[in-house]
Order: sequence, then structure tokens, then C-alpha cells
Amino acid sequence: MNTSEQAAPMADSQSIEAQVGAWLAGPERTMKPKPQAPAPQPQQPTDQVPEPQDATSEEVPSDETAAESTAPAFEEVEYEGETYQVPPKLKEAIIRQSDYTKKTQEVADQRRTMEVLQHESQIARLAEQFQKDTKQEHDQLQALDWALQQPVDWSKMSTEDALRYKLQLDGWRDQKVALEKSIGEKRQDWERKQHDAYTKLVNESLSVVAKRIPGWNPALAKAVTEHALSEGYTDHELRRANTDPRLAITLWKAAQYDKARQSAQPAVAQAKAAKVSSSNPMPSDVKNKLNFRKAVARTEGKPIERKAAVEARVMEIFGKR
Repeated sequence: MNTSEQAAPMADSQSIEAQVGAWLAGPERTMKPKPQAPAPQPQQPTDQVPEPQDATSEEVPSDETAAESTAPAFEEVEYEGETYQVPPKLKEAIIRQSDYTKKTQEVADQRRTMEVLQHESQIARLAEQFQKDTKQEHDQLQALDWALQQPVDWSKMSTEDALRYKLQLDGWRDQKVALEKSIGEKRQDWERKQHDAYTKLVNESLSVVAKRIPGWNPALAKAVTEHALSEGYTDHELRRANTDPRLAITLWKAAQYDKARQSAQPAVAQAKAAKVSSSNPMPSDVKNKLNFRKAVARTEGKPIERKAAVEARVMEIFGKR
């Protein structure tokens, strides 16, 4: 037997012996590697803020996104009839400026109205001043008229007295002519000043009315005048509106009110004729229940009527089925 044949049975015998020994030792004595428990991992506290990721791993926003995030919000604002897109803070400033401008304009309109009324009173003072300046001359003229109108009996006068009285009468007549000329010149000067002041007053009053009434023009003024005449105003009363802008504005408001009321009459008539119905009508079953409750409430203390109401309700319910 060669060496190779001897080695083979020896290896088999050792293998069998090893197996028998392992079986005799039992499961407690088997040499198996013990499994190692995993190493405990430290718990991360819940309130710990996670570390920021690397900036290189974050998505870089595009230029448009960055522009949208940094762009301020704009709001619409109306100023002097135009609409603009402005930041909120600027909008508040524009609104305050607009309110201030509006209040300033109102104060300016009131001031111009008062100035017009003051100029009207100045025209009245011109007439008073003319009468005051010419009062003495009017008194003298009245006295001369009285003296010149006195009857004279020339037959009872001597020639010398008649000549002297004749010269006196001629002097009175000359004085009368001089006084009439002086009063006439002063009247012309007063009338010229009054005309200039009145023209200025009318122009100022028209300017105030044009600023207070939008679209004021001769056609609109004519319409307001016709409306005022239809309401019983006279031409003499309406002349006051030429110098008092308050009256002109009031008459215009009255005309606008009547015009709006007339234009609204067809719409009012249509609204009265239209049938009003609810956009969300009550369901029929709910309506019937409410009617039944009302009917029962009305029959309190009336058993016969209540019984009839209940029977009617029962027939209504079961009659539908």
C-alpha cells in the first residue's frame, strides 16, 4: 500500500472522531463564535439644531427667482386722474399729499368766494361814497331849485330892487348849472368805477364757479338758468348769481338733482314692477314644517282645530308617498 492510500483513511477517521466528539460534548460545549451585539449609537437630542448643509449641495436660485424675492410689492394709487404702481410707503405719502391738496383746494375755493363777496360789498360802498361826496351839493341844488321856483311880484319892486333881484336870480342859476356839472362829473366817475368793479366781480365769480363745477360752460349755464326760471326765479333774482358764486353753485346742484331724479324714474318703475324672489329659496319640506308649527301654535287651547291641523299634516306627509 502506498502512502497516498494510507493518508486517505486516516483523514476519514479523524473526521469521524471529530464529529463523534462534538456530538458527545453537547450543544453547550460546541465552540461557536458568539454574536457580538452592535455598538450602541449615541442618541441625537431632539432639540439639537441640525447642522446646515454644505452650500455647495444646495440648489442655487436662478437670477429671476432672486429678483422676484427681492423685488418690493407695488400697489395701485390714483393721483390727479392717473393710476400709478408704487411701493406701499409711497402710496401712503401720495394719499396724504392728495388729501392735503384737496383740503387746500377747498380752503382756496372758500377764500376766493369770500373775496368775491368782499368785492361785491366794495361796489355797494362805492355807491355810498358817491352819495356822501355829493350830499352837500345835492342839498345846495335843492335849495337853489326852491329859491328859483318862488313867485316874484315885480310890480311891487322898484327898478333898482328888481335889477338887484334879477342879478341874484342869474347868480343862482349859474350856481345851479355849476352844481349840476360837478355832480354829473362825479356820477360819471362813480359809474366808471362801478362798471369796472362789477366786471371784475363777475369774472371772479365765474372763475370760482368754473373751479367748483366740472365742465362749466355757457351751455351748462343756460341750462341752469332755464331750470331756475322753471322753478319760479325771476331775471332780477338770477342776476344775483352773476356776482354770488354760492347761488350759482346751489342752482346747479338743484338742476343736477332734478335731472338725476328724472333719469332714475324708469329704473324705479321697473324695480317696483319686478317680482322679487329669493336667490336661495327655502325647501318645500322645511317650509311645510314651519307652516305646520305656526298652525299648531295658533290652535293652542283649541283641541278640535289642533286635531284638524295635525290630521291635515299627516295626510300631507303620507299622501306624497
